[in-house]
Amino acid sequence: MNKDDKLEQEKDFYMSHLNFVRQIQEEMTNEKKKKYPKFNHKRRCDWIAKNTKLLDIVEKCNRQEDLKNYIKEYTHVKNEYLVQQYLWLIILIIIFVAIVIGLSLWLLKV
Repeated sequence: MNKDDKLEQEKDFYMSHLNFVRQIQEEMTNEKKKKYPKFNHKRRCDWIAKNTKLLDIVEKCNRQEDLKNYIKEYTHVKNEYLVQQYLWLIILIIIFVAIVIGLSLWLLKV
């Protein structure tokens, strides 16, 4: 591997690292600006705390393999938070579908 390739890899790593840190910071500030009911406030605080810890670790990161693992962990935490945030909506849709199916079956019997 020549020197130019190595410099290019370091540049790519630095840029991806910087973009990832910016993405986490931006999403955290957007989340802090949102207003939620009290029951959702604890989840948001937990999510922000997890991301703050992850951000501290990522800023100290200096290997590309570590960065890939941190990105995986971040997407997992983000998806988990989104599922928790919209769980009530998912449950409401399931209940609505069950009621519609129940009413349609009842009407077919009548």
